[in-house]
This record gives sequence, structure tokens and C-alpha cells, in this order.
Amino acid sequence: MSQKVMHIALDVDDKNFTGHGMCVETGEVIAFKCRPVLKKLIEKIKKQVPPGYGIKICYETTYLGFSLARDLIRAGYHCDVIASSLIPTLAGDRIKTDRLDAEKMALYYSNDMLVKVNIPDEDDEVVRQLIRLRKSIKRQITEMKNRLVSQGKIFGVEIPKTTHWNQTYSEKLYAQFNTLEVNLRDLLLFYRDLIDAQCLHLSRVESRITDYAQSSKYKIAHDSLICLRGVKSLTAMTLLAEIGDINRFAHPKKLVSYMGLDIAEYSSGGKERKLGITKAGSSHLRTCIVESQQILARRPSASRCVKKRREGASPDIIKIAIKCDDRMYKRSKHLMAKGKHSNKIKVACAREMVGFIWEVMKYTTRGNQILSTMGDMVRR
Repeated sequence: MSQKVMHIALDVDDKNFTGHGMCVETGEVIAFKCRPVLKKLIEKIKKQVPPGYGIKICYETTYLGFSLARDLIRAGYHCDVIASSLIPTLAGDRIKTDRLDAEKMALYYSNDMLVKVNIPDEDDEVVRQLIRLRKSIKRQITEMKNRLVSQGKIFGVEIPKTTHWNQTYSEKLYAQFNTLEVNLRDLLLFYRDLIDAQCLHLSRVESRITDYAQSSKYKIAHDSLICLRGVKSLTAMTLLAEIGDINRFAHPKKLVSYMGLDIAEYSSGGKERKLGITKAGSSHLRTCIVESQQILARRPSASRCVKKRREGASPDIIKIAIKCDDRMYKRSKHLMAKGKHSNKIKVACAREMVGFIWEVMKYTTRGNQILSTMGDMVRR
């Protein structure tokens, strides 16, 4: 006989955890509310669920992230995190409470109608948040630079003609501050100090990401991915942290769909209509892979930088990288000849490049498994 399973859905917030459980086999239902603490939650579950029942727990993606799921898994419970945007909803449903949300989710969960999200480990999540922090700091630096330039224009400071904020640009701009009166000079120096402080934070974050790239967990896959033209260290770490285990994607099309790069379609009544990309899934992955196609119009010859990145790499990885270069160049030239917009060409090439990324990550995963097996044999 199959084991009776109690499917428990949690609605989590800062004040309370609201739970609702349902067993399909017996029709038994439980409901509870507890403080938002792991220990209290486990006590409630043990108290409410009858002996002999298997337990499966779920909650939707929320401010807690994946920490609660990892804690429950360590405690010996099966836990799933549900994609909140893909929970079925009724058009006429206008009543929303924590109790009703938990009850509705438990019903869907017990009938396997919810989409589960992959739960990353702590390292992947830390790298993911570091990359997003770097992006946030870059935005703040750009905002401060724009504010400094606009304040300079207001008070008659001559702005250098070049549009690139490099060392020459900053030296010419800052040199004019000495000629200003004290109060105005102090105002502009405040902006300069903010920019310098944020640049210091940026270098520390980038240094930390580099340390993770050279760690034993990421080094082999990182060094293989940077063999692809257009993929440097930051892009490679973004791919590794956001994708996680590549084995959960049985085919490159699954990974394309996960990035939101697949084509939307609205066809009916014998008419076929193709739309743009779906943009469903990870926007961070989609952005980094499209930005990697900025150099696709160049001829597929490896520069000194690319040759250096490919030193010591497996011949199979280099073969995949060369094949990718040729394919991207031919594809971009073909679409240019058809008069397609440059942004559409980049997205189309990014969609095809995902297949090569999938192949490289699959190859490195197999290599890691072989090395792990050999290590186990040596230890025995």
C-alpha cells in the first residue's frame, strides 16, 4: 500500500506562518498558525500531522528566499518552493487572506498543479547576490557621476568633451574644482567622495567574485565557459550561479525557455503568428547572454585575450568554442543581409549560443563526475 502523504502549504510573512494541510488518500485536513520561527513551525507540524503520514511542505517564493526550504530539508522534511507568478488564479476571486491562500495552495500542491523552483545551495545564492550587488553599485556610481556633471553645468564648470569617464576625464574635471569658491567646491567634492567610496566597494565585490571563480567548486566550469568568445569571468559566474545544476535541463531548448529567449506564438483559426521573445524566466541570465553578443559582427578569429583564456583548456572545449564562433558569425551576417535590426540579431544569436553554453556545462559536469569517481577509487 502507498504511504499516506500530508501536503502542507505555508503562507509566510513577518508576523505568522499560516499553514494548511491536505491528504488526498484520506481526505483529512489540518490548519494551523504559528510564529515565524523554524522551531515553532516544526512543533506545530509534529502536533497536527497524525502518526504514519508522509509530509511534503511548500511555500511560494517570498522575502525568505530559500533559507526556510534549506532549513526544513536539513531537519528531514521534503520542501518545495513554488513559483508565485505561476499559481493558478480564478478571474472572479476578489477575497484574499493568508488562510485562503494557504488552503488554495495546499489543494493545488496535493494535485501536482504547481510549478516548483530550483533550490540553490548557499554558495550559488551568495555568488548570485554578489553579482546583483555589483550591478546595483554600478547603477549608483553612474547616477552619482551624472549628478556631479549636472551640478558642474549649473555652476559654470567646463565639462570635458569626451563622453567616457576615464582617468583623463576625471583629472580635467576635478582640476577645475580648485578655482571655485569654497562652498561650491565642497559641494562638488562631496559627490566626488561618494563616487570614490562606491568605486572602492565595487572593487571589493569584484575581488570577492573572482575568489569564488577560482574556488574548487567553480574553477573547472568557469575556465571552460570563458573559452567562448564574448564570455568573460563575470558572465561565466552569472551563468553558473543562476543556472545551477545543468543536468536539470534535458535539452538546450529547456534552458532557452528558462532564460525567456524562446519565441512567443499566438496562432488560431489556421493563422500562425510569431511574436517576440517571451521574457519569462531569469532576466539576469537573459541580459548577460544578450550583452555577450556585442562582438558578434567581428570575424571569428581569437584575439590575444581569448587565446590566453583558452590556454590549458580541454581540446574538446576549444573545439566547441571555435564552432560557436563560426556559427555566431554566419548567423549574424545572414540576418544582417536580410535587413534585421541589430538588437534582434543579438537576441537571435544569444538564443543559439545557449546551446553551446549547455554543451560546455554538460561536458564539465561529466568531467567533474569522472574526477570524483577516480578520487573515490584512489581513497579506497
